Amino acid sequence: MQTRKKAVTALLCAVLLCGCAGRELEDRTFAEAMELDLRDGELWGGFGGPLVKGASVEEIQKTSQEHMDTCLELGHVKAIVLGKSLTEDAAWMQKVLLELEQMPVISRNSLVFRHDYEREESYLESLKKQGKTPGEYLLDRYENNPYRAEEEMTSLGDLLNF
Repeated sequence: MQTRKKAVTALLCAVLLCGCAGRELEDRTFAEAMELDLRDGELWGGFGGPLVKGASVEEIQKTSQEHMDTCLELGHVKAIVLGKSLTEDAAWMQKVLLELEQMPVISRNSLVFRHDYEREESYLESLKKQGKTPGEYLLDRYENNPYRAEEEMTSLGDLLNF
């Protein structure tokens, strides 16, 4: 009995004193915003860096990850920017919304914004160049505007329910 107690105690100490093998916070990039647009019939998107092409949101995430030296985490996405050409194409819009619905890390409370992409630029990257944090900036710009009507606020959950 005494030997069994010592073995359990030693095992418990070994488990509790071992470091975790997961990624450290310094090795992660927490995206607060994402953008998606349709260009020449192809889906483009990004998370604050250059826009990448993909057949789906998941493929855009994987391609963006390939260009990063840290692990991309999407659990903090506060804002989703959709391009005008994407929102005007019903079939693509439905496909993107269905995929976002299947991604549990993307909150249904994320606000959805519409942007008219005129060139090949990334809207989120241009905000970063101006010294703004894209997710926080978009959220603050919306929430701190006293002239907006409450029903103007569109969240991902609203779009999915519609």
